[in-house]
Amino acid sequence: MRSEEMQVACPLLSQGSMKNFTVSMYRPLLLVAGLGFGLVLGACAGDLDGTGDLRTQISCEDYCAQAKSCDEDLDEQDCIDNCVDTIDDCMADEQEEALDQIDECATEACGDFAGCTIDAGAACYFGL
Repeated sequence: MRSEEMQVACPLLSQGSMKNFTVSMYRPLLLVAGLGFGLVLGACAGDLDGTGDLRTQISCEDYCAQAKSCDEDLDEQDCIDNCVDTIDDCMADEQEEALDQIDECATEACGDFAGCTIDAGAACYFGL
């Protein structure tokens, strides 16, 4: 519908108020979309702290990527699977500390990586 036809069909809507009408018509949709995005982002971001499947998966992937860079013969997928299983077997109150430790290991140089890995295991099983 052209602007002149709109003015004839709806004389109360001038061209300027039509823009306002269009924006205000979509405002509830934009608000709902923004809230939905915020909830999803908040839910995902919340899972990166503490423990949980997403945090465990991301931490193990980062850890195993570093392990692979230190040992090219390492099967990265096996490493990830073993890491996730090990974290899942951790005492519940020690999981977050162990995940924090393997996050730190993922940033270590290869020479320090083995010692860091031992520390992560100790954090998991003994709370050290």
